[in-house]
Amino acid sequence: MVTDIIIPVRDQLYLTQSIVEQLDNMEGWSHCWIFDNGSVDDTWDWLYQWCLDHPKFSVLPAAGKTIYEMWNDGIYAARFADHVLFLNNDVALHSYTITALNNALEAFDSNWIAYPDYNAVVAFGNFCNYRVTSGTYRHGGMSGFCFMLKRAKVDWEPLVDPQFIWWGGDDDIAFNVEARHGRQVRVVGLSIVHLLEGTARFHDLGEQKGKDLKAVIEKWGR
Repeated sequence: MVTDIIIPVRDQLYLTQSIVEQLDNMEGWSHCWIFDNGSVDDTWDWLYQWCLDHPKFSVLPAAGKTIYEMWNDGIYAARFADHVLFLNNDVALHSYTITALNNALEAFDSNWIAYPDYNAVVAFGNFCNYRVTSGTYRHGGMSGFCFMLKRAKVDWEPLVDPQFIWWGGDDDIAFNVEARHGRQVRVVGLSIVHLLEGTARFHDLGEQKGKDLKAVIEKWGR
């Protein structure tokens, strides 16, 4: 089984260093595609050297693209993978995150999305329980900052409707999965920490969030 990882980044090099160093010490994945959204700090130079030294990582230029355009490019880059994990760069993962998510997708053919338990403070260490959920974080469902897709089941293009710019793309994926009779599952007890530092800095996109949420409701009715 081949599992690829997609990470959009922009600036805040220390966050990106943290996530790639976490991944470098984890099992269960094949390649990590990092999309640099026009960083003006040392992110590109550091990643370029990191990727030369670590062949399982690639960094691709993505200046001027929305987060969902980077997700769409990522799902194409990972077209030969069985599973694709989408990550923010501002997350801290349990050491068994990727293995647990892979196992969750393999448990049932109807499981198309798996994600960690963002309500878990401490990981239990036995990730065999799955809770079927609906929608995204705001509905009590999947977390857009960390989720894994079963690649063969989500082969529509583009992965995210281009009308979504900053918010709502994860809703679009989740509702598409449900409309196609797939299901998403939370891996109970698999903890994750979302630092929110990478997202919060883009305060200039606050108005766009409202537009995207309205577009979600107009498209999906919720």
